[in-house]
Amino acid sequence: MSGDLKVIGRAGLAPFTSLKVGGVAECLAEAFTTEGLKRALCNGATLLGKGSNVLCGDVDGIVVLNRTSEVSVEGNTVLAESGVGLIALSRFAASRNLGGLEWACGIPGSLGGAAKMNASAFGGSFADKLTALYIFEDGREVRVPKSEIKFAYRKGCDKPVLRAEFVLNYRPREESERIMRELTARRFAAQPKGHSLGSVFKNPSGFGLKSAGYYIEKCGFGGKEYKGLSVSEKHANFILNTGGAKPKDFLTLVEIIRSAVFGEFGIKLENEFESIGDIL
Repeated sequence: MSGDLKVIGRAGLAPFTSLKVGGVAECLAEAFTTEGLKRALCNGATLLGKGSNVLCGDVDGIVVLNRTSEVSVEGNTVLAESGVGLIALSRFAASRNLGGLEWACGIPGSLGGAAKMNASAFGGSFADKLTALYIFEDGREVRVPKSEIKFAYRKGCDKPVLRAEFVLNYRPREESERIMRELTARRFAAQPKGHSLGSVFKNPSGFGLKSAGYYIEKCGFGGKEYKGLSVSEKHANFILNTGGAKPKDFLTLVEIIRSAVFGEFGIKLENEFESIGDIL
């Protein structure tokens, strides 16, 4: 144990996820610096950021919570460690009269998670203002330009991310704050409150296809309950934890919904969330 890395020991993972459902980690640790994070990754640790958009089962070995939080600014270039939250970074940029990250003002994930799935909202995405990622590969930190990463819809970097570098545009703080207030209001109006991991399924691709939530709603799942879980009536692509659910219950409900949508519309919905560990 050091100031860089704190070992907690065997622990449940549910408290460290937005869904508040999870299995058990054989050994849980917290990394507070990039050096600590690299030490954990050198020992085969599974990386967990803010715990949104992820379903955790039982994990053998180490799970490291990414608590890195440093952000630096030089001109309009921002370098942030991967544990920094998207909400915090969007507000930080606005406070420095830098725009381009307003779209992220309501996303509860970390930079590392956003890099993995190319998080997006309201017409903006993680990759838009990104110039490079610093990844962990072969035991060392490597700078990778954005041009070498194949970003797409819900697809980003598949390596552990240590830092992200952005070049932002100058924008008055008041204008950024106005944009973020408007986007936050739109998010609250469209998405349910409660414990969830965000959107369960990716929106299907193809001409004329509608959102995943549309097809789930049409199959009659809005408001349906299953073993401590509830499909949101407000937005059917959200599954809320209402108490007592287990990881396997969540996966079972996901498969029930996927099967129903395929049977009714011939559309196979793909998971938007990630899974770690054994979900039995």
